[in-house]
Amino acid sequence: MPRYWLGWYDRWNLALPVLLVSVAAWVATLPRPVAPPTPPAPVQPAVLPMQSTTMDAPPNGSRWRTDQGFDVTGRAHPGAWVILAYSTAPSLERRELARMMAGPDGAYRFRVSRFPAGQHVLQAVAQMADGRVALSPPADVWVTEPAREGTTGQRRRRAGPKK
Repeated sequence: MPRYWLGWYDRWNLALPVLLVSVAAWVATLPRPVAPPTPPAPVQPAVLPMQSTTMDAPPNGSRWRTDQGFDVTGRAHPGAWVILAYSTAPSLERRELARMMAGPDGAYRFRVSRFPAGQHVLQAVAQMADGRVALSPPADVWVTEPAREGTTGQRRRRAGPKK
């Protein structure tokens, strides 16, 4: 008789596979934890591109006097804050001159008066609440002192007889 037909050998060989199958069947019938459903990812609103900022007036190279006022007009993204910035040539440091919110059609208008004499560079900067920024092309503006009365650039003669 072969060795594997022994009684004690057959019992263990039969008991182990039956035990393994019964444990596998028991594990398969256990309730599995259900993962909570994942919420849908929030839909991000599409970020529309920002409209370009323009400066229609004053034209590049315009000249003004210190006693005159002039308008700065243009278009920006509707609802954006428009900052009118200037720098005095040759400095490139921009300083804020005025600030306003663009209208629903994107139009803006600044009234500038009593501007100091010299060469200046004006630029409109549109800024959205989310941090997006759009710059207009810079415009060079020359502001001069008004001519004084009585001076024509020539020497005045004294009244009286000629010598």
